[in-house]
Amino acid sequence: MSELAGELTALVRQMVADHNRQGFYREPLLGFSAADDPLYGEFKTRIGPWHKHPRELLPEAQTVITFFIPFTRAVVEANRRSTEGPAKEWVHSYHHCNSLIDLIGEAAASFLRERGYSSRGIHSTDEYDPVQLVSGWSHRSAALVAGLGSLGLNRMLITDKGCAGRLGTVLTAAVLPPTPRTERERCLYYADGSCRYCLDHCPRQALSADNAIDLRRRSCLEQCERPTPYRTEAGGAQCCGKCVMGPCAYYD
Repeated sequence: MSELAGELTALVRQMVADHNRQGFYREPLLGFSAADDPLYGEFKTRIGPWHKHPRELLPEAQTVITFFIPFTRAVVEANRRSTEGPAKEWVHSYHHCNSLIDLIGEAAASFLRERGYSSRGIHSTDEYDPVQLVSGWSHRSAALVAGLGSLGLNRMLITDKGCAGRLGTVLTAAVLPPTPRTERERCLYYADGSCRYCLDHCPRQALSADNAIDLRRRSCLEQCERPTPYRTEAGGAQCCGKCVMGPCAYYD
């Protein structure tokens, strides 16, 4: 790891620790990818023509920095136990983490700009089209390119710390060594067909094993928008999280 990458990693870890007064998070993971990695160009076909290349968002981009903030076992287990929608712990951690992602993106971009590198953080919900229900930037796809994990049947990124958590991205003109990618399969369904937890526990059956790309977006959104006792006090957070509560939710 280069000195600059090490400083960024320390900055993100410290910010998560400083904002973890409610015990929602574990130590984050960071990954780096080259802005000209061929996978970014392929996303316009694999995801859709609306998905932007890093240099459409920052023309000077040389590196894409991705970070994953994993939730604690207590948050995961609370949401597993809850049968009436998302648990209070899940709703609050989700809402708080979105704000934290934005703060980290701004702090990391400012840190890099002070060192002479054009940079910008991408907010947790940047580039989202509420009509088409698609995003012009996929944090999980950037994390995939950066070697942070593999995509599961639940369409989420499964990292070495699980998939229950949130992702953020920072673009920079600084050149940082890419994180190596591995071919290790983390989804048990794809590995040996032994797990269908996400399919069986989705309240709206929005997932399908027949078409790994397909997601019934409207059904998923309607579930996330359902009124709960905690949404108002958590800033109206739209979330559910039942598809990330399987064995892949949490790894030590």
